[in-house]
Amino acid sequence: MEWFTQPSVFFRKMFERAAKYGSKDIPFSGVTLSEGSWQYQSIWNVGGGKNLYDADTREWGSSTSQGKDLRDVTYSNYFPVGMGGNFPIKANSTVEQYEHIQAISVGIGTTYSLTLNQKDVESCPQKNAIFKVIRTCEDARAANAFPLSVKKQLADPKKDWTLEKMDNNTWKLYQKINGVKANPVILKRDKGY
Repeated sequence: MEWFTQPSVFFRKMFERAAKYGSKDIPFSGVTLSEGSWQYQSIWNVGGGKNLYDADTREWGSSTSQGKDLRDVTYSNYFPVGMGGNFPIKANSTVEQYEHIQAISVGIGTTYSLTLNQKDVESCPQKNAIFKVIRTCEDARAANAFPLSVKKQLADPKKDWTLEKMDNNTWKLYQKINGVKANPVILKRDKGY
């Protein structure tokens, strides 16, 4: 049974050492919920690639007939589910792509790892606006500002969205129809967040 306890010892010591040096909790992602890791995991990384969600074609499992579909596991799962490093910022990345990725992420109730390469990011003319989109959305998510009725709409890959920060407690979500902002919804910080 020594193999069973060794991962727990490693993770416990790693977190104790980080705390000793004043580090906050370490985000920890694993691909399995096994003994020794699940006590410390903050994200369940179910992988990535186009066999999961393809933001270009806006479909689940575009490269395989057996795509991983997170829509049935994210709302009732103890761990936030991660889509891996699927959406790196490249020279041709756009604000609209990341508005869509963030909408799907919030709508489905998942996270993703943002893979960054300095050369690629610096080659992207829209990099600052993309980071602003991500920050605005993640601030609203951290404030628990998205009610379930809105999340269900955000999860629809056929729809486009844009989110604007009004102040630290309020956001305005627009559906984009043919590139035009429509149907505004006011989102508010949830009590206690």
